[in-house]
Amino acid sequence: MGVIREATLRGLLRALAIVANMISGVILARKLPVADYAVYQTAIKRVPAYASVLSAVTGYWAYRYLALKGKEAISSHLTAVYVSGALGGILAAVIAVYMGSTSYAVTLLALGVLATIVYSGCYSASTGVQPVRSEISNFATRLIYAALVASLVYFLGSGIVGAALSLLMSQFVGAVIIVSSFGRKGWLPGRKYVKEWLRGGWIPTLNWLSRVLLALDAII
Repeated sequence: MGVIREATLRGLLRALAIVANMISGVILARKLPVADYAVYQTAIKRVPAYASVLSAVTGYWAYRYLALKGKEAISSHLTAVYVSGALGGILAAVIAVYMGSTSYAVTLLALGVLATIVYSGCYSASTGVQPVRSEISNFATRLIYAALVASLVYFLGSGIVGAALSLLMSQFVGAVIIVSSFGRKGWLPGRKYVKEWLRGGWIPTLNWLSRVLLALDAII
């Protein structure tokens, strides 16, 4: 695929993804009660920023190593992604419980945030070597999310439970689209480059800290 055609396709897919994201955002803002909307937005927007320090460090290097070392670099990055996802899920559950969410909402939010961090980590690492596939996954994720939000939240009125389920399913599909290209063992974690990446992790850590500072307004 030529450079111009590839860039055009990526731009079109990203534009469509933005439109789908705007539609789901309007539905959630109109249909969720204020308290549920606050819990949901904090969980999906703020928590990933807080919990993704390890995956942010390895993602900085994985983006480069995938182009040089090939698919073996993704397993080292996935180790950090899974750890960050688990931390994010726990933190999302704690926040949801603290703000009085139901057990169903707490569980789905925790799993949804975990899936969000996993997908985000896979997406950021693969954009350099699979730009079109990454944009396809982004478009598919946003489209599925918007369709599920419209169905579950708007038409069925399932509230935050439906929103969290929509998030979980869409992010999972996006992660599958990307990681499936790395073969049958693409989901397996590894440790080959983790120590090497962490030793040079001060640059991406500073970038992560800047994102955390921007996200702290939800806590203050």
